[in-house]
Amino acid sequence: MSDWIPVTERLPEESQSVLISQGSYVDSAYFNKAEKTFRIYGDSILVHAWMPLPQPYQPSPEKP
Repeated sequence: MSDWIPVTERLPEESQSVLISQGSYVDSAYFNKAEKTFRIYGDSILVHAWMPLPQPYQPSPEKP
């Protein structure tokens, strides 16, 4: 997984869901590129850092 990216250094390059950090609080949020805001349930929130979401879990194929 990637390291945290401070919002003062860089914002996501496209509108997407990401992990966000607000001090000791971590959650997922949607970044709106047009507004340059992070949103949770439609509310704009202050974010200190973000990182891309990890890939979804994929079970390994069963061995015969």
